[in-house]
Amino acid sequence: MKGFDGTIPHVRMLLPVALIAAAGMVAPAFGQGQQAAIPGAVDTVLAQGADQVASALASAFAEQQMVQPGTEDELAAAVRNVLSRSASAGVRSVSTPLDSTGLANWVLPVARRYIRAVGGRYVMDAIISEVDAAQTRLRIVPLFIAEVPESDGPLGGRPLPSAGVIERQVLGAVTAQLGR
Repeated sequence: MKGFDGTIPHVRMLLPVALIAAAGMVAPAFGQGQQAAIPGAVDTVLAQGADQVASALASAFAEQQMVQPGTEDELAAAVRNVLSRSASAGVRSVSTPLDSTGLANWVLPVARRYIRAVGGRYVMDAIISEVDAAQTRLRIVPLFIAEVPESDGPLGGRPLPSAGVIERQVLGAVTAQLGR
């Protein structure tokens, strides 16, 4: 099945904060101007055009193993395609499992009490919005989930607030890509 842009398969879910799309895929962003403050989220304006930021983001996600290997060129092209028709576009990483120690390293200390031996997982959303031809806003939003095996909720666990470390790593990888 082809995606809405005719190039890649995707699943789009509508959630109240920004764009949410299937693992490593893109869609127009939602809720612009209505984004809540999210612990750990990074929101910055880069002095590069949206096409350059889209390519750098796709490469950074690939480096960090947040998208399927070998898909970064297709992903960057899909983001550029969406940006040609919409004010913003975004990418969701693959869901990445974490053991309990790994999860504890990425979340705020106050939330560590909710982590069980089974650990959890995270997904990362990145939203690109063109400010003007030479500037692009990049918002990186985490979702960490402590697994709760007996949970019957849609997440299968408890969302935990990020400490902001991994988001800064992704931003660093994007800026490093832009500097190459």
